[in-house]
Amino acid sequence: MYTRMFSERSKLSVPTIQRIEKGEESSLESMGLVANVLGVPISDLFSQNNVDDKNNTIIIQRSKLNK
Repeated sequence: MYTRMFSERSKLSVPTIQRIEKGEESSLESMGLVANVLGVPISDLFSQNNVDDKNNTIIIQRSKLNK
């Protein structure tokens, strides 16, 4: 239920939300949508160690989504 609600609010697909929850890579755009729904700055969702500059993706810590 939480995943579906989060998907609707963020305009991201359920599979995308599930990948983010698992800590898999996500685009900066997707992370911006997640941050918007959570009401936090995007920088709160990751640390410098979680940025993959080569692929322009961010690996989010699962704990950030489960607040």
